[in-house]
Amino acid sequence: MSASNTSSVRDQNIVIFQLPYGPRFRLSALKYVCFLVCGIANLWPWNCFLSASEYFQDSFSSKPVLANTYSSSMMTISTLASASFNLYLSQRQKGADYRFRLNVGNMLQAAVFLLLTISTFIKNKPPVLYFVYVMVSVFVSSCATSFAQVGVLALVNIEGPIYANANVVGNAVAGVLPSISLIVSILLSKTKSDRDREVFNYFFTSLCIEFLALSLIWITYRYKAKAGQFQMLSSDTTLELDDESTNEPQEEHVSFRELWDILKYVQITIFLTLALTLTFPVFASNVLSDKIDKKYFVPVAFLLWNLGDLGGRVITASSWFVLEDQRKMIIYAALRVFFIPLFMMCNLQGRGGVFGDFTYLLLQLLFGLSNGQLFSSAFMTMGVLLTSDKEKKAAGGFTAFLINVALLFGSVVSYIFVYLVSA
Repeated sequence: MSASNTSSVRDQNIVIFQLPYGPRFRLSALKYVCFLVCGIANLWPWNCFLSASEYFQDSFSSKPVLANTYSSSMMTISTLASASFNLYLSQRQKGADYRFRLNVGNMLQAAVFLLLTISTFIKNKPPVLYFVYVMVSVFVSSCATSFAQVGVLALVNIEGPIYANANVVGNAVAGVLPSISLIVSILLSKTKSDRDREVFNYFFTSLCIEFLALSLIWITYRYKAKAGQFQMLSSDTTLELDDESTNEPQEEHVSFRELWDILKYVQITIFLTLALTLTFPVFASNVLSDKIDKKYFVPVAFLLWNLGDLGGRVITASSWFVLEDQRKMIIYAALRVFFIPLFMMCNLQGRGGVFGDFTYLLLQLLFGLSNGQLFSSAFMTMGVLLTSDKEKKAAGGFTAFLINVALLFGSVVSYIFVYLVSA
């Protein structure tokens, strides 16, 4: 039995506490919740900066160039920082403390959102200075995300597959909750003067998510259940991530070229899917409604896209929705380009359009759904194509780097659509 399976069995046998009436709360449940929240915390910042785009654009309204390029600038800086830092961290393996990396990432995110929360108290913020500050925040947040993602992926691989599932589920939830949080904050505000309070609540919620993740990590790894009580772990029972690697022979290096020969069609699918998907924030930020206030309409558009993305990932649990033919996958990914002219026929910046609010929001939902289905199908197909453990391990870093490159390419291309939307 592998170390990860042994760990999962041990977690199932350790009861943390039990109420007089009800099921026992086991260590496995605590760990699952921990990695679920870590998954949410990892992707929350990205979605937070996206779904708050209307607020930031309004803050830069006196400088139209800054307002119009916010989404593209945010995505370019974010993806460039993530790609560079992920590449750096992937080469820094010797003596790496992955739990430390996870904690550092969450602490940096908490610091970013603490300062953003405080910034809502500043009235009449200078647009250029505030734009620079937001972009610096995006950069630091992206580096923090790289720290946290590298850390949590290492931890769940050691702990067992069920915890990897928790992290993936958390990632999906993170796409939906920020938009809901912002919409609720807006609905709770009754006057225009409450606008900064709306965003204060939004950023403060993000801060709380990061602290919750930090707290759960500390509880999970600092305590364990024994005889119905928490007992502090001694130094000799602390998880050592490198134990298995030091006791096993070094595996043969798998080059990117070898992986490309096996996965080229799947990787092309991922690249096309993500590159096209990066246009959606541009349209979500600039398509307006004649009936609904922009501060409600924009977050709803982001919410529907993320619900579609989540739905696309969920439906692939049924084999009927999994795209197994690689060439058909590429065709499907390429055909998504037709969403762009359809978005262009919507009410861009209030200039009127062929399609009304319902059709536009339905398009956002379907665009998200196709993204989720393609992305999930591609990852599920990789597991079939790769035959050895060494290939599967090497493919993780290869795919993560390619994802960042695709996102970077898509964010740069999105500037073209910013120009088209603004023209």
